[in-house]
Amino acid sequence: MRWAGDRMTAALAKRQQALLAALLGRSGGEGSGLVGLPGVRNMPSGSALERGLLAYRLNAQAMAAKALGAVFARTQTALGDEASFAALAWALWRRFPPERGDLGLWGGSLAEFLAEQDGMPVWLCDLAHIEWAAHCCERAADSELDVPSLALLSELEPQQLHLRFRPGVQLLRVESKAWEQWCDQIPDTAAQGEPIGLVMARKAWVSQAHAVQPGHWALMSSLLEGADLEQALQQAFAMQAEFDFSAWLQAALLKGWLWGVEAGECQPK
Repeated sequence: MRWAGDRMTAALAKRQQALLAALLGRSGGEGSGLVGLPGVRNMPSGSALERGLLAYRLNAQAMAAKALGAVFARTQTALGDEASFAALAWALWRRFPPERGDLGLWGGSLAEFLAEQDGMPVWLCDLAHIEWAAHCCERAADSELDVPSLALLSELEPQQLHLRFRPGVQLLRVESKAWEQWCDQIPDTAAQGEPIGLVMARKAWVSQAHAVQPGHWALMSSLLEGADLEQALQQAFAMQAEFDFSAWLQAALLKGWLWGVEAGECQPK
């Protein structure tokens, strides 16, 4: 009985692979995986099966454009052509097909895919990075500040402490034009021709990108990699001699970056 079940599972997997190949237009995907699906039943071969395949493929194309446009609205606007964006979405779908039923998890490879295209400006790839970070941030679990843990900052030495950030907090480095497309302004922290360091976080369930000074970015980068506070402070001062930890801490609390403080050793994530 178990052998029969394994055989059925293998047959189903083979059929699913055939269906996926047919929908994506890959070689060998002649549509055999469509037989028996709604609208394609009793279509053993010929033009009827081809019409069924086309219907499913057009539906997949529409879903790809809709799912991608919901996350990358500014990237779509920057590209300037709805038809071109739909073609881009379908190309991305074929190159990096969804791996889960939740289409909200699909699209993270767009920046990588854009970077592979000839003549694609770096700032546009960076804009896609910002939009995906914002999307992931808004989908992250909610959390509350662990207020009592902040007392550890005055009780223990920096080398004994590890700072924890809220779910969804991310760091990015992007070109100034990408930031300008995101928020219609260039921050004071931007130097001519230098990348901008951003912190993506969520406040009231809405993602917000904050441009930060080099020392602030270096501190958070070290902490996110598992460094203790002493190590992170060394990196911050190496990047920015006038780094002010008190100013950073105030910003981290007001803007909802920090979750709390922990004592003891920590393994890098």
